[in-house]
Amino acid sequence: MDTLSQLLTFGNVFPGCRLLVVDDTQGLVVASILERLGGVGEAICIHETEFANYDIVRFFNFNPAIVKPMFTIRWDKLQSDYVASPREEVDGEVDSEKALKRRQAQKAFQDKRDEILKGGFDGLIIASSTTHPLGILEALAPLVAPSRQVVMYSMYKEPLLETLLKMREASCFLNPTITDCWLRQYQVLPGRSHPDMSSPGASGFLLTTTTILDRGDATPISSKVINPATKKARLDKEELETAL
Repeated sequence: MDTLSQLLTFGNVFPGCRLLVVDDTQGLVVASILERLGGVGEAICIHETEFANYDIVRFFNFNPAIVKPMFTIRWDKLQSDYVASPREEVDGEVDSEKALKRRQAQKAFQDKRDEILKGGFDGLIIASSTTHPLGILEALAPLVAPSRQVVMYSMYKEPLLETLLKMREASCFLNPTITDCWLRQYQVLPGRSHPDMSSPGASGFLLTTTTILDRGDATPISSKVINPATKKARLDKEELETAL
């Protein structure tokens, strides 16, 4: 629970925001995000399988308005070379009500896909144990707007460490940091206060960073720093010329 709260806090999840979500925890992260959104905003949930496995969302007993911001899409349908399979295409020879509805659904999906690929999202939250976070980051980071949060969760530090090193080499991420999420409970009783010795020893790790605008013509701040000694000498010279 503490790890989940940190993930939502670092991800800056608030009503009205637009998020990209990769969740392999059977919907625990997605359900928590939907609860935070409160029915306002957008949660684009990307999955690998034919159908999204978000069973935990059902167990939250949300009303339809809370679940409305969720939109699920497969990874392959976000690829630039994606083409609808013949099974998904409408048979133009059959002008029936069913064919019309299918045509409308395809158009609505294509419009939504185009909207996703335009980017401008308010954050990226990743909790995946089947896909390396670096691959997910490289695919989805361009869709996140500048000055937004990227949060990754993993039970193991090594994948996050590799991703962190790549982030530091890039110029579009600010201060990537890995934190340990372990929370130890304490028994507090008169004369018998001590850590709970049976608490689990692993709660995973979080990698957090902020996206920044990558401008090749930007001037590094170090080039604008003025040497205090040079500045003082110039001021003394100006004062002397003024006095004369």
